[in-house]
Amino acid sequence: MRYTNMKRSEATEQMAAINWCNTWSIKHPELRLMFHITNGGKRNKLEADNLKRKGVKAGVLDLFLPVPRSCYNGLFIELKYGNNKTTDNKRNG
Repeated sequence: MRYTNMKRSEATEQMAAINWCNTWSIKHPELRLMFHITNGGKRNKLEADNLKRKGVKAGVLDLFLPVPRSCYNGLFIELKYGNNKTTDNKRNG
């Protein structure tokens, strides 16, 4: 999929990363397991409160690949684009 008509952002970079995983999953099937963790974004207070009650946590990274390798139990990825910076929750969590 091409994103040429979309303004580049963290969201389009994430779409490109997922597209890359989907493309390479032919050779590496475990890439089909990569998924986005929907924690960020603007929400109204009611929706935010409901998500917190369901277990949403601040500082959780954007993508997760639940595939163990060696002594690691998976791969978390935090995407940033442009001047965006990671929060203290994400750096220290």
